[in-house]
Amino acid sequence: MLYGGAAAACVGARVCVVTAHGRDFERPEWTQSWCWRRIECAESTRFENVEQGKQRQQTLWSRCAGIDRGLVAPVGPEDWLVLAPVFDELALEPWLIAAREMTGVRLAALPQGWLRRIAARQCPARVRARRRLSELVRAARRLQLTFACLCLSESEMRSEPEALPGLLELVEVLVVTRGADGAEVYVGGERLLVGVADVSPIDVTGAGDAFAGALMGALAQAAALDWALRLASAAAGLTTERVGAHALDAERVEALAEGVTIERGRPATRDRRLEP
Repeated sequence: MLYGGAAAACVGARVCVVTAHGRDFERPEWTQSWCWRRIECAESTRFENVEQGKQRQQTLWSRCAGIDRGLVAPVGPEDWLVLAPVFDELALEPWLIAAREMTGVRLAALPQGWLRRIAARQCPARVRARRRLSELVRAARRLQLTFACLCLSESEMRSEPEALPGLLELVEVLVVTRGADGAEVYVGGERLLVGVADVSPIDVTGAGDAFAGALMGALAQAAALDWALRLASAAAGLTTERVGAHALDAERVEALAEGVTIERGRPATRDRRLEP
């Protein structure tokens, strides 16, 4: 929420957040210009990430309540509704049904919260992968929904590669972030390879959310796709230069974006699997 919102705001998007958190969470001063609606919980949802090479181990320390559709302010035509569950607080099908009822809304998602399960009933607990991408595809088909954009990590996509053909049918811009290797983007039958910004990373937490936030924020303002992807990579890179979520400098993001490369790969087809 904070990482993605900061990146969207830095590219000029208007940010409205609907969230659930406890009194232990203090809203940062730099988010004061955002629209903010919340459910108060006993504790905020808290993860601990431990990076081991390209692998990430996650521990869930506490978990907040679900978010009711009624908290979402009226969304106008051409606005973007971005569903970004942390841990199942957005029930999958009810929220897709709600999105279908919002006329003219552009639907996007970071579905990682739908793809997590825990190894124990109580916190703290180790987080495991859950194969739900195919369920997401089936639900979207059943409801006749498409996504303007959907962002996944490489590990999430590799956990269920057979879901890729279905996602290609339903998602206009499908992003698979690959950490220090940039991102793989599927759009209009094309496969794009997006490079990384020239930064000195300290903490990679939130980089994927920042990429998604900047990309969706730029596309919502009708930016050209290539430029939106360069901004996204730059925002993700700049996020890693400090520990924790923070406001991003728009001028620096634009300067870094100028140096981000985009290569055209082999065409994406319905029967392809994710490339190594």
